[in-house]
Amino acid sequence: MKLNKEEIEYLFKHYFHLLPLDLKHTIKYPYLNEVDLEEEKVKLSAILIEKYGDKVFWNLCPECNKLARTPKAKQCRFCGHNWH
Repeated sequence: MKLNKEEIEYLFKHYFHLLPLDLKHTIKYPYLNEVDLEEEKVKLSAILIEKYGDKVFWNLCPECNKLARTPKAKQCRFCGHNWH
């Protein structure tokens, strides 16, 4: 599964806590430049999906099918659709 930048950021913002501590440390190293950091996020996202995919909730708008801002959001930031 190829993830876009928005999906990777969503995973890191809401599901980073699922990763084991040893993997979390790879992203925290201060010597990573921006390119290496992005590559590391891609690798860790793949691990997150592979091992913890059943715990990840992709909150998609029922109207436009785009990713909501948070797993609990009830309003689309793109089309404004409300599903409260």
